[in-house]
Amino acid sequence: MAENGDWDAAKERVVREIMCVDHLTAPRPANWPSLGNLSQVSWDEAQPTFDKINKANTKGMFLAAFPYRLGVFTALTAFLGSFPMVFDLHTALVFNELYVTTDVPPPEDLETWLEVGSWTWNWMEPPLGTSSASQRLSASQVALDNQGLALARAQMQNMNIKPYTQWLKDTRARRLALEFPQYNGKILEVRASC
Repeated sequence: MAENGDWDAAKERVVREIMCVDHLTAPRPANWPSLGNLSQVSWDEAQPTFDKINKANTKGMFLAAFPYRLGVFTALTAFLGSFPMVFDLHTALVFNELYVTTDVPPPEDLETWLEVGSWTWNWMEPPLGTSSASQRLSASQVALDNQGLALARAQMQNMNIKPYTQWLKDTRARRLALEFPQYNGKILEVRASC
């Protein structure tokens, strides 16, 4: 399950690795009874070490996730801003005066919000359509099929150039494995990728 990206399974796998490895490296009194591989550091004793690993795994993530946060902010702003841009007469008049400069219909053709929308749709449809198409393309791998971006992504993979998300996960995984070399690097890499 951890290999399939289950966060809880990956966490438990790392905790079990800590329990085994720290048992072998923990200082024990000379009279400590030897139980072979049966004695381990307890699950509770492994938690502080896991917390250190988890903290190291998330180090620098605020900046690394900034492109995603910016995308969410931009999408929400465009979504919320599109309603007054299309249906509010005062917003449409100001926008038209500053940017579009098209002829304003007579007042009797702008009496309702639907009439305003009919007028503004002439200039709002291209950006709204383009932004919604690009959001669909970036949000869904299925939508990338038969699109130019799908070809670009495939060629990146053919040249072993990883998309940003995969590069970020791989970089975090390598950093984690280097920072905690006493633990199995593959187990830490799976945890970092979740």
